[in-house]
Amino acid sequence: MYGADIYYDTEYLGWSLSVYVFTSSGMFSPSVPLDARIIVIGGGGSGGTYGGGGGGGGGVADRAVLLQPGIYPVSVGAGAGTGNSGGESSFNGASYMRATGGESGASGGGGALGGVSGAGYVDGVVSVPAKTTRSKPASNNYGSGGCSVTANVIMSANGAEGYLVPELGIKYAAGGGGSANNSTEITPGGANGGGYGSLDYRTVNAPTNYGSGGGGIWYGPNPGKNASGLGANGAVIILAYAATNLDIDIQSGIVADAFNVAVCRAHDLSLFKTLRLGAGINHVTLPNRPMIVTVAPYIGDTWQLAQPYVAGDLVMPLDTVAKPYYYTAALSGTSGNTEPNWPATPGQTVTDGTVTWECVERMVQPITQGPLIPS
Repeated sequence: MYGADIYYDTEYLGWSLSVYVFTSSGMFSPSVPLDARIIVIGGGGSGGTYGGGGGGGGGVADRAVLLQPGIYPVSVGAGAGTGNSGGESSFNGASYMRATGGESGASGGGGALGGVSGAGYVDGVVSVPAKTTRSKPASNNYGSGGCSVTANVIMSANGAEGYLVPELGIKYAAGGGGSANNSTEITPGGANGGGYGSLDYRTVNAPTNYGSGGGGIWYGPNPGKNASGLGANGAVIILAYAATNLDIDIQSGIVADAFNVAVCRAHDLSLFKTLRLGAGINHVTLPNRPMIVTVAPYIGDTWQLAQPYVAGDLVMPLDTVAKPYYYTAALSGTSGNTEPNWPATPGQTVTDGTVTWECVERMVQPITQGPLIPS
């Protein structure tokens, strides 16, 4: 659906959730607005050979956004072959969201370091940083590959656990385990996904969990079979709640021509959008899940020096704690170079440059309602 390779519906916290997964490059083309969480996962790095460390997991970029109908290019990075890093993945172009691939685990007898994880970027800024700590054990360092054994140590390090996506209950882009040097030993990859470290080539490839690193290998009893574990391919996952209409009826008893409205997601209080609405009933497009709505009367922007104002403009003082009132321009003009001494009695005026301000009334506390459920 909408161009995804995999599509299914599930539930999270009791609310319907649509899941779109790209396992190959393509175009995402939603025809309706989606309250989306977009997760971009880079390809996993390969494990190292001959006492090699595990490959690093791919980077992860993560953002929440109201996605409008349109066409969005998707690029999925490949998992790495022996000795290589994973490929980069992106959504709507690398400048919008991208995740670099995991690094290959180092090779060499006597033990080698695991590869570091990739990194994720949103609008060119790091979203989820690369994890570079590879010392044994690496289990608390998301995505880094496990170190392999040293000459006098039997157990090598597990790969670091993956990046948790709570809505799906899955950790992606785990690090691969370091190689083993014992015929009965295998070294687990990171939780939910990294390839096992192994004595030989049989168990080292990363499973299909997106972005996981391959396991390291210790040459072992199979001459010529020292190809390391391969990294898993990356992916782009879109988690979406379909948008619907919610009628916000502003009947607060506060006299104002307009109101500022903040809409937050009820389950984590993250900001969904801000609006400026008029009094009465307003039809607002929101996701089909519980939201918390906070309404406050629009009382203008913060006062600025040397700023032209027209009659009817509203402003607030720079310090709204000391002066919790708002003011309207009774006469047009240009504000002065210093903030006026604001009156604290409704109806009183003050001259500011060539502007005359009149005190309207004391500010009121915002009104919060919710959780509200669109229907």
